[in-house]
Amino acid sequence: FDERQDAVAKRYVYRLTVGPVRRPLWRRQAWHVKGPLDPAAMQAAAGLLVGVHDFSAFRSVNCQAATTVRELFSVEVAPGEPWTLTLYGNAFLHHMARIVAGTLVDIGRGRRTLAQLDRALTHGERTAAGQTAPAHGLMLDEVIYGPPGARQGLHHKSLLGYVQAAQSATQSAAQSAAAEVAACGSANLAR
Repeated sequence: FDERQDAVAKRYVYRLTVGPVRRPLWRRQAWHVKGPLDPAAMQAAAGLLVGVHDFSAFRSVNCQAATTVRELFSVEVAPGEPWTLTLYGNAFLHHMARIVAGTLVDIGRGRRTLAQLDRALTHGERTAAGQTAPAHGLMLDEVIYGPPGARQGLHHKSLLGYVQAAQSATQSAAQSAAAEVAACGSANLAR
């Protein structure tokens, strides 16, 4: 088993707090962004990121990856307290999740446009992408592994059937647990 080579998908969650005042309880787990963000613009930008792209504009200068082509299965922007940016894909470059988060925030602030994001994706221009967001807002939420010992690596990371089966198993387990909790709650109410 190799934790890097056997992984076929990863999900990162980036947390933000938004507003004029920094929340002390979130200071080590979320990036504080002053001023308002436009969730509609951020969601439109997130839609452009989904799919197979050359993410060379979304990596650090120290990245040593053999290829910069990656697939993002979904990118979600969820306003709230805290805001969450969820990135789910087959593989990530060095600092890619943080640069995507910084780009989405820059678009939400009105500092970058969708045309600049498109240029970053199509031409690999790092200057067209946004800033690198601070590390303290980023969390690796889930890693999905392929069959043990198969060593898919980057050449076999598009095993969508396996990823989707793992996702539905996780969702089924969560639904079963929720149904069990609901059944216990209704049984207690009947007493």
